[in-house]
Amino acid sequence: MKVYEKIRKMREDMGLTIQEVHDRCVSIFGRKEAMSYRTFLRIERGQVAKFTSILKICYALGVPLSEMLKDTELEQRLVIKKKERIDEY
Repeated sequence: MKVYEKIRKMREDMGLTIQEVHDRCVSIFGRKEAMSYRTFLRIERGQVAKFTSILKICYALGVPLSEMLKDTELEQRLVIKKKERIDEY
């Protein structure tokens, strides 16, 4: 499952609209730090999402990041094993 599909499914399972999730995000982070309504739309359509955007959606939905990423393409990227680390950026 793609992460955007999981976001949409979780939101719908909670009976929330995109606007309600956006409003929750604004109440948590403030208008300046919350992402725009259009960004929510883009994410749910499968366009590129920044990791910080996914994290903000988790806060707005009240879902742990590990649960959001479970069974998605990003699940394996959650942990970087010590021997796979690099010292460069």
